[in-house]
Amino acid sequence: MMLVGFIAGIPVFFEVGYILLIPLVYVVAKETRLNLLYLGVPLAVSLMCVHCMLPPHPAAMAITHLLGADVGKVILYGLIVGLPTAIVAGPLWIRLVARSRAEPWQATFLKERCEARGARVLPGFWLTLLTILLPLLLMIGKTFASALPAGSTLSVLLSFFGNPLVALLIAVVFAYWSLGLRRGLSMLDLLGHTQKSLPPLASILLIIGAGGAFNGILIDSGVGKVLADSLTRLDINPVVLAWLVAGLMHFAVGSATVAMMSAAAIVLPTLGVDSGYSKEIIVVAIGAGAIGWTHVTDSAFWVVKEYLGVSLADALKTFTSATVLASVVALLLTLGLAHFI
Repeated sequence: MMLVGFIAGIPVFFEVGYILLIPLVYVVAKETRLNLLYLGVPLAVSLMCVHCMLPPHPAAMAITHLLGADVGKVILYGLIVGLPTAIVAGPLWIRLVARSRAEPWQATFLKERCEARGARVLPGFWLTLLTILLPLLLMIGKTFASALPAGSTLSVLLSFFGNPLVALLIAVVFAYWSLGLRRGLSMLDLLGHTQKSLPPLASILLIIGAGGAFNGILIDSGVGKVLADSLTRLDINPVVLAWLVAGLMHFAVGSATVAMMSAAAIVLPTLGVDSGYSKEIIVVAIGAGAIGWTHVTDSAFWVVKEYLGVSLADALKTFTSATVLASVVALLLTLGLAHFI
């Protein structure tokens, strides 16, 4: 479940990814008689790690551009930090805080939610994996282009196709073929699917817009600089500072997206001083901080709680604690990675 969430969560928002994948949790739990928490929490943690640390997710992409970091390097560092984090805070942690055997009430819960579905022609595993990873591969290619001779044909092509907008456009067109035309869908069918996918984007754009507006207020009003100056005097490691600010903002506002963009605005003035850390490391540190403290102020918390059918106390004990652990593990891995960058 952790691996499924980490891969499938790359192209989708946390809530969308969890709702899409929760039927798989139900089926596996029903067949294996495992506790829903045992399967659902690792899935949620991996989705949260990807959501906060890997472009092309909106917040990660936005702060990458805000801080002037390289997208390909952020993806590479995010993968290096995010995957071990998801393993420790997901399957390893859930073994300590939840029993593997299903609770008695879960049989009825699963019976209500597992509906018989007709057989459908689905794309192959490797083609689906390529469709998901294509934009990441193209953007990472742009990073490797910097090692090639400037002006060479290959360097120019990799730089063009690795541009985030171009990479995402190519991925969408490829998905139309691999998941649509190749399976016999008509152009009219693709138009219908496209129209259905546009309304959910409105809330994402509003969140990003609100976060950007708050970001602009912090910068233009000078509050961000004042906070940055005050925090700099505390002589805190810049990576820890970025992680701490993002974590506190997420705890307060309940949105990882807004927390990351606000933290980037506060941390940005401190990057004018030679901190000894790359901007890509700071981006990953902000994402690591935003993973933690996913609790009652965050809609992601309620999505996990309701779809797993657990009490508030159990959700706090398992999912919230897992995100806090993930945030700390990600910080330690980021600090370790920073020594080699």
